[in-house]
Amino acid sequence: MKNLKNIILSVLLVGLSLWMNAQTIKIDKTVISYENKLRPCLATIVEPNPKELKKDWVNFLNKNYSVKLQGIGIFTDDDLLQIEDVTAVAISDKRFNLYTRITKTPDGSSMQVFASHGYDDYIGDEKYPKEFDGLYTILNKFLSEELNHYYTSKSNKMTSDIKDLDDQRIKERKSIERNNAKLFDVNKDIAVLSVQPDTTKPLDIKTSQKLDKLNVEKSNIETQNTHSQLSIQDINDSIVKLQGSLDDLKAKHKDMLN
Repeated sequence: MKNLKNIILSVLLVGLSLWMNAQTIKIDKTVISYENKLRPCLATIVEPNPKELKKDWVNFLNKNYSVKLQGIGIFTDDDLLQIEDVTAVAISDKRFNLYTRITKTPDGSSMQVFASHGYDDYIGDEKYPKEFDGLYTILNKFLSEELNHYYTSKSNKMTSDIKDLDDQRIKERKSIERNNAKLFDVNKDIAVLSVQPDTTKPLDIKTSQKLDKLNVEKSNIETQNTHSQLSIQDINDSIVKLQGSLDDLKAKHKDMLN
């Protein structure tokens, strides 16, 4: 099982990241610099990392529109994915070229999608508004599916982390219960051995050694209980923070779907 400290650190980092960054879908119609000119494009910033975003985007286009973007595979992972001379009536009745640039940002990925009907003939609001709207619709559909899956996976992971923490808390509590039972017996033995029939004489060496051993055992048990109590407090704090982040994530995920 994962080390308790690693669980808590992972929980806090994931929870904080999700609490700060959970998003709604926002696609901007803007421009991108490509081949030394500004081209119309659709741009968005999302939380999934570039590699998984590229993989999912490629699979989405291939599955739904038979468009097979090139640029990511076993031995390739390009920032620019592209395919030339393809058809997809959801975008255009004509053959076109499709490009997607996906790069890393501090909080996830930047995604820019653009297309052309040929050299220096790019699809945009001014020249090909219908095609540009078709591209927008496809990207919006992809992001809806992608972010829904992403947030669901994160929510499931956070729920699993809470369960792991709760299981660890139960173990610590059971450890304290077992130690308290041992402590009861140790204290009873110490009390019995400490009784002196003749208080004018010191305890014999054998009894003193037994008492020393019992006091060391008592100290060790009390130290273990202190560590368990501190661990339980850390776990309690982590669960409260993670549960709050999970509730916030679910609320924002719901807003995204509405």
